[in-house]
Amino acid sequence: MRNPHSRWRTDSRAAGYNHLMISRADTPAGPLQDGYRPVRGAHIYVDRGLYSHHGIDCGDGTVIDFAGQGEGKTTPVVRHVMLWEFAQGAPVRIRPYGPRYEPDDVVARAASTVGQSSYDLFFNNCEHFATWCVAGEHVSTQVDAVGSAVGIVGLGRLAARAGTDGVAGLGETAPRSASNVLSGLKTVGGSAAGGVAVVGGASAVLGAGSMMVVLRDRPYLTVDERTARHAGRVAGVGGAAAGFGAALHLVSALGVPGISASGLSSGLATLGSVAGGGMVTGVGMVATIPLLAGVVLALLAFGLMRWLNRPVLTPHPAASRIRLPAAVPLMIASTTSATAT
Repeated sequence: MRNPHSRWRTDSRAAGYNHLMISRADTPAGPLQDGYRPVRGAHIYVDRGLYSHHGIDCGDGTVIDFAGQGEGKTTPVVRHVMLWEFAQGAPVRIRPYGPRYEPDDVVARAASTVGQSSYDLFFNNCEHFATWCVAGEHVSTQVDAVGSAVGIVGLGRLAARAGTDGVAGLGETAPRSASNVLSGLKTVGGSAAGGVAVVGGASAVLGAGSMMVVLRDRPYLTVDERTARHAGRVAGVGGAAAGFGAALHLVSALGVPGISASGLSSGLATLGSVAGGGMVTGVGMVATIPLLAGVVLALLAFGLMRWLNRPVLTPHPAASRIRLPAAVPLMIASTTSATAT
């Protein structure tokens, strides 16, 4: 049968995991055995310090996950293991979804890939696998979070560098002098004031646009999560616009009042002096403030909405051991005997 997930390949060394069928009676005694109620087809995960590990609950005390096997945890494959082996003593939690596949379909999708590999930390990890099984999307929030953080930092540095070097490079006089910066701004925007507006506007577009990507909507998410992302995107646009206005106001207000050449020169120099520089640094700040304002307000709004709509997180039922008091079985046995009599 054709592999439904083209990213994976069969690994013959994982053959031992292909036909592991566990019933309740076959489950060895362990911390996750007694009294738990499995959630078939659930996307479950456990925290492992700096990362989380994900899998699919098969509903019979077993899990299908994408992980290394053996003592050295090498050769990551899609494997079928006991729930206690997946958890390794950590609390197991369920990831909520909006629209998703039926539980039996989720387990069937996971089972169809058992024994296959092509693991990649950034493009095909255990969270990619679990999300694909449940929702048909190849996504890892962990990778997205790291990529977004790196991208935002890099974008901020790029915006500042592009603003300073771009304006200075387009100037017609001695590099990084006042006349050089003003002539570069005039080349960019038709006038010095127009150049400042273009630099700040480009920064605002980058800030709002980056949040549109980072907080983009995904149809399989819960209503609360999608609402929080929408709030973040709206706040990102508003924050970028506010940052753009603030940057222009600072340039015109900090130096000689107005948008004349002397006013812009003194305003940029004063703004740049905050960061220990001069006019060129001031241009870099104009290229950074709107972007940062959009990013910060977007993330704040997103985080606030998530906090306001936060679910009450409880451990997966299989993560806790439930034992009846010793007297209860005796009472049941006694009642049964009396009934029989």
